[in-house]
Amino acid sequence: MSPSRTPTEEDLALADGLFRAMRLFKTVAMSAAQTCDVGSLERAGILFRLKAGACRAGWLAHEGKRSPSAVTEIVEGLERDGLVRREADPDDRRAVRV
Repeated sequence: MSPSRTPTEEDLALADGLFRAMRLFKTVAMSAAQTCDVGSLERAGILFRLKAGACRAGWLAHEGKRSPSAVTEIVEGLERDGLVRREADPDDRRAVRV
């Protein structure tokens, strides 16, 4: 809509609908954020990064901006739940791939 044009009833209805949708989205997002604990979000972040395939735990720590020990703890929980598997990296026996 150009500044010189007078809004029509359709324009106003569309703007009102968008405003209501944004307000509803914000309400739902805030509610979801309150019900999720940080651990769940961390686990989801690691699982999301693993969708591309196996990678080193160190890379997960770097990409997630977390300490290696924090990532190890999360990965151990995911492994206990049967969601991931850890194995030695074939290129570097000191490293672990998830």
